[in-house]
Amino acid sequence: MKHIDYSSILDTSLTYLLSLQQNDGSFLTLSSSSKKFTTPLTYQTTFATSTILLSLSDLPPSPKLTKIKQRAVQFLLAQKSDNWSWNYWTRHSTEANEMAYPDDLDDTFCALAALFQHDAKIIDGKAMANIVQLLTATEIKEGGPYRTWIVDKHAAKPWQNSDIAVNSNIAYFLFLQDIVLPNLTKFIDTQSKKGNFSSAYYPTSYPVIYFLSRYYQGIHTETIRKYLLDSRRKNHSWGNALFTAMAISSLLNLQMPAHSLSKSIAYLIQEKRKGEFQPYPFCFDPSQNQKKYYSGSSALTTAFYLEALFSYEKKQRENDKSIQIDNYKEKLYQEILLEVNKRLSIMDKPIRKELLKQVRQLLKKDTGRNIPLLPYYFFEALGVKRKNSSDDLLIKLGVANILGWIAYTIYDNFLDEEGTPSLLPIANGALREVTSLFEHLLPQTEFSSFFHKVMNQLDYANFWEVTYCRFSLNEKPVIPHFKNLDQLAQKSFGHALGPLAILFSLGYKENTYEVTSLATFFKHYLIIKQLNDDAHDWEKDLQRGQISAVGALVLDKFQPTSTQKNIPSISTIIPQLQQIFWHETIEELTIISQKHKIKAQRALKKCTFITNPQFLEQLLEKQIDPIQNALTEQKKAVQFLENYTQ
Repeated sequence: MKHIDYSSILDTSLTYLLSLQQNDGSFLTLSSSSKKFTTPLTYQTTFATSTILLSLSDLPPSPKLTKIKQRAVQFLLAQKSDNWSWNYWTRHSTEANEMAYPDDLDDTFCALAALFQHDAKIIDGKAMANIVQLLTATEIKEGGPYRTWIVDKHAAKPWQNSDIAVNSNIAYFLFLQDIVLPNLTKFIDTQSKKGNFSSAYYPTSYPVIYFLSRYYQGIHTETIRKYLLDSRRKNHSWGNALFTAMAISSLLNLQMPAHSLSKSIAYLIQEKRKGEFQPYPFCFDPSQNQKKYYSGSSALTTAFYLEALFSYEKKQRENDKSIQIDNYKEKLYQEILLEVNKRLSIMDKPIRKELLKQVRQLLKKDTGRNIPLLPYYFFEALGVKRKNSSDDLLIKLGVANILGWIAYTIYDNFLDEEGTPSLLPIANGALREVTSLFEHLLPQTEFSSFFHKVMNQLDYANFWEVTYCRFSLNEKPVIPHFKNLDQLAQKSFGHALGPLAILFSLGYKENTYEVTSLATFFKHYLIIKQLNDDAHDWEKDLQRGQISAVGALVLDKFQPTSTQKNIPSISTIIPQLQQIFWHETIEELTIISQKHKIKAQRALKKCTFITNPQFLEQLLEKQIDPIQNALTEQKKAVQFLENYTQ
């Protein structure tokens, strides 16, 4: 296939969409009893705008795209009811009066998904309370499936139907919220197994499968793919540009390899070269004179075309890149494991056997191989050309990371009074190897001295924690003062030694701004990581007589009642501490984490020698997200309880 000018296609297509978008942000549709849309009517619906907005959600950013999205969002928000439901027709339109429909779950959940994909904050706790009520009012069974129309349960039978397309759109929105309903999944699975992709609201199976593919991870994926592939024509299309675009997106969503769809993509591009896309039947409009009417538009076809094209481009790019990178990564990973075995071969058999067991357990949990490959990822971030000496360095640093992690974990369990005595020699053996590696790794540099400084700080941080952060369960705890939280990073700063060693290997010294900037980034990153861990374990820690940084924040806000002046045991006040954590501490923790995130970002910005900082940015976000998500969920829960009524 010839080279595809994605940038030009995106720009010209968005220009066209902008020309079709109405001043209020909506997109008009055509309605005709002819599938070729001869002598059509023109309608304004919410459904077309929701569907277009969703199709454009993952395109590369551009000013034109931003304008289209923002205008579409404003239109959709203006069309919602007080209960967060939508109608097919625009409110107060001629059609809404002359061909009135009730609000329905198909239009509602397409609009909700489009809004959520644009900005998740739009769907707050108040919105979720209303959404739950909508689902509760329309469920056939608890947890689905759901009826299409938002009407009284005693309404006529035609308003009580349950449809696979509608339920797929509901399931997709819930999937975006990390919600899976077993009964809804069972309903979709049953229909998929039968190959039943027909809907009362869509003239073909293509929209139904497209809706389903956006979230489906069930057992009938292969059945759905085969259903689509069996209907592909000899010219690698599905009959027209709209159906072909939907089929391509569906297959890519269902993990079809991109290269197997290249000829279908070529068909789409060839169709576009003939001129602007035509409307094709997407869904049904109200019948007139006992004739079926079809809804479609050039804008809708164009949006689906862009989605298919850029989904294909993304998958192809990821595949090409991953093949090249994965080959090297796999080779490096295997060489790291060989070096681990080699270094442990000199140990006595029982020690070696147990250490190798610990290695296997560690790597089994580390599915992303981030522990042995962290130095490699950092090296790639530098954008420096690899040499043979680089490979040797990355192998040794990978070994040090594995053995260092094992030693750190075992020692940390002992500090938490959960250690297994038989594992102490294992930790000692692992730490000896790490020390030997780091002392001899870069003999012409200051790294050995730097390594010992880091280990001294680690020992002091552990000493401080054991001395000041422990208390008897039968006594009132003395709350330790964690000051600037530096000790949280010091106790686990060994995680940063691999990347810092690479800087030393490139000629940087301990006091250069390159080393200090990277060390500062890792310091604040590790503080956030430890706070994240403490946020999960603070309650369990307190019940063991241990006070973490988060536990100290909780205790600091505790005000004993008149009967609690002498606290008999920490367990008696856990319910009160839980209330403090969820209503006060979690918000304070978010503020503290954000401050350290800003400091880490500033330090990373100073690391101008890093050409591809995405990996380090992702490390940071991975630790921030759980804390931020916990706060968001807490606020949603409060809003939900305030607004939910049976």
